[in-house]
Amino acid sequence: MIDRMINPYTKGSYTRNLFERSGFDSEHLYHEFMAIVEPAIRNKMIYGLLWLDDLNIDAVLVGGAAVIHYLSANRSFTPDLDFLVRDLEKVKNLLESQNIPYSPLIQANGGDPIGLTVNQFNLDLLDANECNTRLNRYVMEKSNKALVAGVSLKIINPEVLIILKFELGRDKDDDDAFALLKSGKLNKDRYFRAIKDLQPCLKPSVDIVSYGNLIQ
Repeated sequence: MIDRMINPYTKGSYTRNLFERSGFDSEHLYHEFMAIVEPAIRNKMIYGLLWLDDLNIDAVLVGGAAVIHYLSANRSFTPDLDFLVRDLEKVKNLLESQNIPYSPLIQANGGDPIGLTVNQFNLDLLDANECNTRLNRYVMEKSNKALVAGVSLKIINPEVLIILKFELGRDKDDDDAFALLKSGKLNKDRYFRAIKDLQPCLKPSVDIVSYGNLIQ
């Protein structure tokens, strides 16, 4: 079935395979997306994807949805989407012009905001000009393309996603990184090239070079 959706935020009308398997490059992400019990939550994320797409926001999908996109199974989906955004001030202005509320996104350990949370879309928008800016620029420049809910968007490439996860250093991020290393979806040469490109801005305490031997 092809669903017609009117985006109330951009007034765009869409006849896309928003909720069909053909609207997703990743079968795993499709099944996790459709497993969300509340249709209203799915619709919020769809509106967010369409809003970013319609307004040509330069953003790259990162976080849990990106991990699921590259894995075949065994990674549950929290119903939100994380994007790294090149120009967060532009996004703020667009949100304010449409009276769409947002709040600052603060790291768990406190400190200055690192982005925005837009609850209306279940989106976290991370500022590419905060935290590890060299890594963030690399994420933006080396992104792949992916189809998610009928929307063609930028997604972090899997080799760089592993490096990002190890840099974050939380237990769940390490688990994601090791799952990706063993996923069979990686190119070892691209992985080591990314490490070489990013070495000056990476934590020396994480031995990501040796982890490359886990790539299957």
